[in-house]
Amino acid sequence: ILQRRPKEDSSAGAAELFVKQYLADGQEHASDDMLAAALAAGIKENTLKKTRASMGSKGTREVISTQIDGQWFCKLRNATTPAVEPSEPEQMF
Repeated sequence: ILQRRPKEDSSAGAAELFVKQYLADGQEHASDDMLAAALAAGIKENTLKKTRASMGSKGTREVISTQIDGQWFCKLRNATTPAVEPSEPEQMF
């Protein structure tokens, strides 16, 4: 995985740091729960969505999203998780 350092002083950089910290345990987390935590941390919904989408893009695939029974879940990709194309189009919320 290509590692880059987000700019902490930008809203997108703050959102990227939030996502990495929120998903740092390597477990899947419900997207709705992550949104609620982001809003509580002062990150706007649209900023979180754009950041999450860019982190899940084909180039880096830092974040993997899966849908289970209509609910979306996200987790950080680790070195052992292959960057594969999702079977369905990605959505976050």
